[in-house]
Amino acid sequence: MIKYIFIIAIVFFTSIITYAQKDIKGMFEKSCNTNDTIERKILREEIIKFSPDSEYGLFCKAWVCFLRNDDLGAVELYSKAIDKKNDFLQAYTSRGNVYSDLKQYDKAFSDYAKAISINPDDYVVYLCRGGIYYVKEQYDEAITDFTKGMTLNPKNADLYTLRGASYLQKEKYDEAITDLTKGITLNHNNSDLYYFRGNAYNVLKDYNKAISDYSKTIEINPDDAALYNKRGNSYYRLKDYTKALLDYSKAIELNPDNSELYNNRGNAYFALKDRYKSISDYNKAIEINPNDASAYFNRGNVYNDLKDYSKAISDYNKAIEINPDNADSYCNRGNVYYRLKDYNTAISDYNKALEINPRHKIARDNLEKAQEK
Repeated sequence: MIKYIFIIAIVFFTSIITYAQKDIKGMFEKSCNTNDTIERKILREEIIKFSPDSEYGLFCKAWVCFLRNDDLGAVELYSKAIDKKNDFLQAYTSRGNVYSDLKQYDKAFSDYAKAISINPDDYVVYLCRGGIYYVKEQYDEAITDFTKGMTLNPKNADLYTLRGASYLQKEKYDEAITDLTKGITLNHNNSDLYYFRGNAYNVLKDYNKAISDYSKTIEINPDDAALYNKRGNSYYRLKDYTKALLDYSKAIELNPDNSELYNNRGNAYFALKDRYKSISDYNKAIEINPNDASAYFNRGNVYNDLKDYSKAISDYNKAIEINPDNADSYCNRGNVYYRLKDYNTAISDYNKALEINPRHKIARDNLEKAQEK
């Protein structure tokens, strides 16, 4: 009786192992199709456990390497998986993604091309290849790939995110907003969609809509300093300097080593007539980044406003030294020389400003005034 039970047990457990081995492909396909990251992890761990040296086991081990930032290990294992199965679509696509991460774009393109030759109807490959085109600033090619992906899977929010971002780079703001809005209907928790759409609204000077989108992005990612900075800039352009100040301060709290944030908060303080706090922030910006021309320029404006002309000229000089192609720096320095009644030097600065920007109205108007003296 005991022997009989033992034999049945062996048959039973052997059948489980045999079933698991036979269904490895099914487990793998399920891991590729699920949107549940925990389920994907469990399935792939099981594949590694039951079939570590099969093409699917090698793929899953490569996937683990990639998650651990071991790109070279991932490439080696994906390559071994491809050696076992030369039409392994997912392995070519995934190896292409690793090559992309390594900035070996030619190899990535080669893998994506192979994947497309295996299955030209897999939208994921077009999404991935389009992503490289986007990184390489080849936006037309990126848009072509994302559009192809949409024909294959019109409900994928990532495709709308990246095509919208590509349109944004090409300054096609209406098309960008249309894509990003569609993406939001598909995935309202994707912060990138709100971020890019906020950028589009910001460029179109629809600052209230930009603020609404940045606020949604902040709701999803409350610890991202750049988002508070973006929203602060929109408040600043609406002349709501108090709210801008609050956002810049929050950004600084999250990222205290960013000179741009102090520069922007300094601008808000200056707009609120708190000149000494603005100088303090510009000082901090310069301390962090001594080559920040805008911080010198902005501090020069405060000194100019305080009638401390020698310090203003010194700051404009430094701004010009760092960035000699900014017409505003010459114009504002010219304004200081004008106030000091050094009209010849003022004229020279106004002419330089107009040489850089012939449409600089303030420089042109002030040049005429200086020439009359």
